[in-house]
Amino acid sequence: MKTDRIGINSATLPGALHEKMDAVREAGFGALVLSAKDLLAHPEGAAAAARKVRASGVRVCAFQFLREMTGASDREVGYRIDAAKSMIELAASVGCRLLIVSSSTAPTAIADPEALARNLAVLGTLATPYGIRIGYEALAWGRWVSEYPDAWRVVQMANRHNVGLVIDSFQILMRQTSLDLLADIPADRIFLAQLSDCSFDFVTEIDEFVEISRHERRFPGEGVHGGLISDLVARLRGKGYAGDYTLEVFNDENLRADLPAVIARAQASVQWLADKVAAA
Repeated sequence: MKTDRIGINSATLPGALHEKMDAVREAGFGALVLSAKDLLAHPEGAAAAARKVRASGVRVCAFQFLREMTGASDREVGYRIDAAKSMIELAASVGCRLLIVSSSTAPTAIADPEALARNLAVLGTLATPYGIRIGYEALAWGRWVSEYPDAWRVVQMANRHNVGLVIDSFQILMRQTSLDLLADIPADRIFLAQLSDCSFDFVTEIDEFVEISRHERRFPGEGVHGGLISDLVARLRGKGYAGDYTLEVFNDENLRADLPAVIARAQASVQWLADKVAAA
């Protein structure tokens, strides 16, 4: 696997933003995933943070994340549109060309896939002047969209060239969704592949999905779903996927550890994955 196509989520790493950028660049990772928090929490302000990101030479491959623009009222939807505009501007400020939109988990989320598709199309329109794409991700605990085939159907209905799909191994393993369904999705409609594992073989409760996702993910090769992750990557490669892979490992232990130690584990994970895919 080419390291210039492998990124890491900033929330995986401990330390200040400049420390993360330096560590990612020196370790040979090809990109970094940022969030609004990375910029807005910077002590010198978001604009200064954005300038430092651009000056660092680190490519920002994705920006997290926006919820679906759904709501129980026009006022709520209007608020979400304003939030979307701000997120798009933040992503553009660091030269990022992909904004991740996740399926809604709110009780007020709408169940109408056609309405969801229209909302994604609106996001695509808002993002077009900035040259930004919208990547739609199904969260395993999503209110109505919780698996990637459902997210793909919404993307298809949105019918926008800059609206595509984000595939996440963690969401797939939590829902035990078949990887065979990937065969129906064109490679160029997949905008990002996010990789992480966990130490639990089978989880049944939605609340547990959320807890593990936010606090107990593992690097690929450290959990019990290595076969699924390597199979996912092999299938994506086989179908001609040419986008980035990112390590999205939210784990409280990482944030208490030394940055070099976490980076070393990330590098070991990439090597493990490369060996697995090469042997497939």
